[in-house]
Amino acid sequence: MKLGFKAVCFLLFLFLASQAPLCFAQTIDVTGVSLSAEGVHSMDYFQGDEGSIEVWVKNNGSVQVGITLARAYFDWAEPNVFNLSLSSVVYIDVGDELCIGEINFSVPMDASVGFHSYHLYIEFESQGETHTWQNSEKLIWVEDYYKGLCDEFFSTAYSKLTTARNAVAQAQSAIQSLGDPQDQEIASLLSQAQDKLEEAQTHLNQAENAYNNAVASYNSGAFQTAYTSFQECANVADNASVSAAEASSLTAQAQHKEIEQQQQQQQQRHVQQAMLFGIPIAIVVAALIVIVLIIKRR
Repeated sequence: MKLGFKAVCFLLFLFLASQAPLCFAQTIDVTGVSLSAEGVHSMDYFQGDEGSIEVWVKNNGSVQVGITLARAYFDWAEPNVFNLSLSSVVYIDVGDELCIGEINFSVPMDASVGFHSYHLYIEFESQGETHTWQNSEKLIWVEDYYKGLCDEFFSTAYSKLTTARNAVAQAQSAIQSLGDPQDQEIASLLSQAQDKLEEAQTHLNQAENAYNNAVASYNSGAFQTAYTSFQECANVADNASVSAAEASSLTAQAQHKEIEQQQQQQQQRHVQQAMLFGIPIAIVVAALIVIVLIIKRR
């Protein structure tokens, strides 16, 4: 009875020992998972974004393994399963660590704003058997699509608004420098410039209001409304800049006319001065001639 019990224990030990290497032989671990959007490492995505997951796998077993499938599952509505495109089995030798590729994925436009979970699933072959591996859920943040548009367009809208402010201020200063011209042609040009300036100021006020509405909507989380207002701000600011430029052009024409008139008036004064200076000289010359003729006759 004793001998039989020992024999059974010995056989059980041999069985367990023979199984242990097989278990260890198919052990892998994903040692690196790197998410990126447009080539930049990120855990934050916008609705409609595309991204990729770079997967690094290490063979912790005692025999070579071959990766046959890598897949990512996301918690949003379909399509929510994305496969790594493998043209052939990726073999990893014992102890080696290898990047098996990138899993490309896309965030649906209707994905809710907030945290979303995902996990990886891998199938691999070892000693003629297929095994699986999967990790615990990880999190990414999905942001509103229109918030991304606002973030991209904000600087454009603000730049156009600043340009319009400067253009209107310059046109206003140029018009004021002309004062109240008496010449009819200059006064007409100045009147047209003032009309364009008023038009530019109207557009600028509209752009300022649109910008303020955009900022308020953005801060309240109404990103689609904010984006529409940012667009309106940029468009109307462009109109303000165009009208201000036309006002400046008309003012420049009026200034040019004024300069021309000043030059003409100066030339006329020179002619008058020359004539006034030339009459006494002519009289003196004539008197001298008369005196010379009288002397010769004597």
